[in-house]
Amino acid sequence: GHIYDTVKQGDFVGYKTKYNKKKLSLRMIIRTCPSAGLVFPMKMIQESGFFDEQFGIGGFYGSGEETDLILRALKYGYRVKYLTEMTLSHPVPAIKRQLSHQKRKMYAEGLGALFSKHKGYKILTLLRIEHKLRLIAKILVFKGEKKELAINEYNGFKEGYSRYAKK
Repeated sequence: GHIYDTVKQGDFVGYKTKYNKKKLSLRMIIRTCPSAGLVFPMKMIQESGFFDEQFGIGGFYGSGEETDLILRALKYGYRVKYLTEMTLSHPVPAIKRQLSHQKRKMYAEGLGALFSKHKGYKILTLLRIEHKLRLIAKILVFKGEKKELAINEYNGFKEGYSRYAKK
């Protein structure tokens, strides 16, 4: 559903109303599907399984638990839709908006591992390449702190992908 950031006084994720009741693409699910606004029918959880505890805060890979669950549900024929009439108020303190190097690397590792786990989806191979190219472009274009963050994310993404692949 729609997530309203009570601190920013605006949308937490910039989905437009044109997506209301529309099926979300894999790209949108991978890039901008925040777990705080997801609602699942219990039947879906029972069929596709619960959260993979390797993913998410406290897991081996620090992110990707909700996207992993969605990708598994898609294999069972479930669809993901965005509903603007469902609103969740979610305070996101300004200090948490600036992710530390460590958190960015952790999130990137989770995303890399997620791509490795679900490499059976051909579109995910394209999205993985697109993501790597975006990070490489940032490394080439940015300077200073932004460049360091991009390098950190790139390394985390590669590490997460290869570590999961070795399992």
